[in-house]
Amino acid sequence: MNRLDRNWRSRFLRTIVTLRNSPEAIARGAAVGVCIAFLPVFGFQMIAAAILATALKANRPAAILATWVSNPLTMPPLFLFTYRLGSAFVGQPTSSLISQRLLDLLQNLTGPSRDVREFLNGVANLGSHIVLSLVAGGLIAGLAAAALCYPASLWLGRRFRTYRERRRSRFSRQRNTPPK
Repeated sequence: MNRLDRNWRSRFLRTIVTLRNSPEAIARGAAVGVCIAFLPVFGFQMIAAAILATALKANRPAAILATWVSNPLTMPPLFLFTYRLGSAFVGQPTSSLISQRLLDLLQNLTGPSRDVREFLNGVANLGSHIVLSLVAGGLIAGLAAAALCYPASLWLGRRFRTYRERRRSRFSRQRNTPPK
């Protein structure tokens, strides 16, 4: 792990932990954001996190920051994982079976029948399987990640608040002591 990664991660954690709100509200916001990060609401994750955080009286900036768990680099493996999890849970076909069905539909389109309507219906049917698997897997993985994120961020928030209060009291005592 290089130094730049550690600095970025520590700055990200420090930003969430130092937000001005109760540690419980910040932890709720982080859990909401992590949960939303796993859902396939591309382009609307931050908006969805802010709306849900407002409804749950959670910290909105923490929720918005936590949605960046799924960024452009992590999104492909994350959604592949949620798709496979969802397809296993819901009983939908796997990605290789969907690829095979799509190839069959394309071959039928280029074959002698060339029925465009059948092709479009087949693709729409595959699309509903994919979306259903992504949503189911995203809900399962998102709720599990939120269940892990809430106690971890609550512990971090409380620990940081305690550290900051001790540090402030130590500095205030040093200022109040007369010089020797």
